[in-house]
Amino acid sequence: MLLDIGTEHGVAFAGVVVDSIPDAIDFYLKNGFGYVNLQEEKAMNRETYKLGISYDDMLKAYD
Repeated sequence: MLLDIGTEHGVAFAGVVVDSIPDAIDFYLKNGFGYVNLQEEKAMNRETYKLGISYDDMLKAYD
């Protein structure tokens, strides 16, 4: 799992950012991701939307 990489291999990261297609946005939002650019939340007809989740939020959601 991604969260184990830091402890097992000494790799550091602050979070994860994805370019989500419109059909997958609900999945990411339900799993703790949020819009990186809040203006994208109201933008219509984009090919992708940039969503992110911090390392701390991943720990809360998946630990």
